Amino acid sequence: MSTLGNQREGKRTMRKANTHSRRRPILALAGFAATVLLAGCATPPAPTWEGLEYRATPGVDEAYVRPGTDLKAYRSVYVEPVRIVFDKDWDPNRTRRDLAQVISPEDIEKLKAEMSADFREVFASELASGGYQVVEQAGPGALRLAPSLNDVYINALDPALPGHSNYLTRDAGEMTMVLEARDASTGQLLVRVADKRKGVETNFMQITNSVSNKTEFRRQVRDWARACVQALRG
Repeated sequence: MSTLGNQREGKRTMRKANTHSRRRPILALAGFAATVLLAGCATPPAPTWEGLEYRATPGVDEAYVRPGTDLKAYRSVYVEPVRIVFDKDWDPNRTRRDLAQVISPEDIEKLKAEMSADFREVFASELASGGYQVVEQAGPGALRLAPSLNDVYINALDPALPGHSNYLTRDAGEMTMVLEARDASTGQLLVRVADKRKGVETNFMQITNSVSNKTEFRRQVRDWARACVQALRG
């Protein structure tokens, strides 16, 4: 499989200060606040990946399907909790000078929980709209879906504070979204989809806050979920 690019562009964040309280911030969901588009692969995808064959699929960088698989035979899906891994170079406290604004490990776990909940709600909704029955237990005749968000880098992490709290950013960040689909009975890998998404750098600074972040994150998950449905249909 080709290596998805690791360049980090536009990791510049400016704080538009207006903080009315010194009490410890509660982390609000911060996803992606600028328009996020697909970043194409730098090199052509490999023709195979662990026994799967490359299949061009609109809306994703890379999609691989096991030869001879009748994906149309699967009409129910079980979705595992999404795995979220932040980029190793991401430091949400890098530009923070106020100790009252420091993001704690507990805050990060809360962020991951909120992202996971939003991801599942949107992803399951799009699967259902695509004609799949989303089940609570994986059984015979079902696909077991394992989604993950890798190398997540958020430029503007917005703590929820009393009053007004905004950031100015040129781009929102980036992440690599991966979905693996297996036969629920045998565990055999049938489909793998990988897609790197990144914020488009603009020529001007844009206001970012917790509300716009949440809305944009859900929109990007929705777009990606629709592309995954197309890949699962074969």
